[in-house]
Amino acid sequence: MRIAALAGLWCLLGMAAAMACDRWPADMARFAEEDAAGVPDRPIVFVGSSSIRLWESLAVDMAPWPVVNRGFGGGTMDEVLACADRLIYGYAPQAVVVYAGENDLADGGAIEGVVAALDRLGADTAGAPPVLFLAIKTAPVRAQLAERFAAANAAVSDLAADRAWLAYVDTASPLRDVEGGIRADLYQADGLHLNADGYALWIPIVRAALRSALEPAAAP
Repeated sequence: MRIAALAGLWCLLGMAAAMACDRWPADMARFAEEDAAGVPDRPIVFVGSSSIRLWESLAVDMAPWPVVNRGFGGGTMDEVLACADRLIYGYAPQAVVVYAGENDLADGGAIEGVVAALDRLGADTAGAPPVLFLAIKTAPVRAQLAERFAAANAAVSDLAADRAWLAYVDTASPLRDVEGGIRADLYQADGLHLNADGYALWIPIVRAALRSALEPAAAP
């Protein structure tokens, strides 16, 4: 009976994962086309929500590291975890860069849930590659959530201090002015997504974090 119950549980978990991935059919279809066309060996996988999906210059910005962009829709940290086998570990990545959690919290999700899902992302896979978590930004249209985002970032930073495979990357502070205010000029007209100037600030920070995670053997 116990074996049957466990089998049923794994079946339900598998169905939940499939449903999470299939919530974004256009993105998943695009990923399948890219996979069929061929992807680099042992890439750095960038995964998460639209802040990754809309990073159109990512391959150029991270060169000569090979990258795979697996940002999807308005993805959540729970969905990144649920889709990890499909969107991350199937590529045998040398590192994983995650931007997720903003949508979870904006939708009323708990900070603890974001942190727990992130922890499982590395803990569930033996010999997991380094995972770099990009700090949750506070966009102009989500200014009222600034305290929640800051608390989540602090919680992930604390987790990273206890997890050798995890690094917290402060990509939030550079998007603020010297007085701590939100720099609206770094966002698109929707007040939610970064523009080219915003991504330009992220590039050297992410590259430095990757170099630290991958040195000495794999850093370009």
